[in-house]
Amino acid sequence: KYKKGNHWCTNRYPIGSEEDLHSFIKKGYDDLYYSLSYWLYPSEKKKSIASRIFLGSDLALDFDGVRKENIFKAIDFMLRHYPSIPLKYILQSSNSHFHLVYGQEQILTLDTFKEKRKALIQKLKEDKIECDYTVIGDPYRVLRVPLSTHRSGFKTIFLALDELNMIEVEEKGNKEKV
Repeated sequence: KYKKGNHWCTNRYPIGSEEDLHSFIKKGYDDLYYSLSYWLYPSEKKKSIASRIFLGSDLALDFDGVRKENIFKAIDFMLRHYPSIPLKYILQSSNSHFHLVYGQEQILTLDTFKEKRKALIQKLKEDKIECDYTVIGDPYRVLRVPLSTHRSGFKTIFLALDELNMIEVEEKGNKEKV
């Protein structure tokens, strides 16, 4: 999906490779998004039963305007409670917006997905980890494509853990430097 002005648009042509994606980005589209979920036939135009078969979803922890310590606490939480789910990458999509994106656990049914994510959300709340819980439990969630540009001009970038530690974060109106 991408935004053109204030309207959401869906790419009519399947993007099957990284090369296809770079070609699409070079056409000048900004505000590009991708699905965190895996579907049996995601590019099938007809709304057939097969195209709606859910195969699983990556996990994104979404942080907007929170203290960096909270992001590191979430990384530690995942290592302790879900060591088999690998951290794929860290994204920064604005001065104060970060995503920790983890790989999928396994192929799940949509019902199992919802149950497991509900349990994860409960554990995060118990550990007092502040993030956008709606992102975690939404199988239809999309995230900004890494390296695409927000209409504000901010380019979504990958970060390493040590880079995250050096970044200034705008925390709900206050700048934080760790």
